[in-house]
Amino acid sequence: MMNTGNQPKLSNNGLLTTIAYGIKGEVTYALEGSVFIAGSAMQWLRDGMRVIERSPESETMANASTNENEVYVVPALQDWAHLIGIRKLVEQFWTDAWNYA
Repeated sequence: MMNTGNQPKLSNNGLLTTIAYGIKGEVTYALEGSVFIAGSAMQWLRDGMRVIERSPESETMANASTNENEVYVVPALQDWAHLIGIRKLVEQFWTDAWNYA
């Protein structure tokens, strides 16, 4: 992330504009790159969860969803999968994905 101050800035290089933090009602914006974590998420679905065999299959699964609130992904917590809340989400996702296949 790169701090861009109190006004959102648009990137000319494919970065995303995001909120870095807010303190006492004042928001500070940033630019961030999300390619790495998106790739890590696909790798996790393929190698870790074995929900997909190839990354493009994730699009088919996403398009088959009828509810945008079915799955929550918290990449920052990927090493904390033992937490009960995250574990339940992962188990539910696994069950739904397995039933889909």
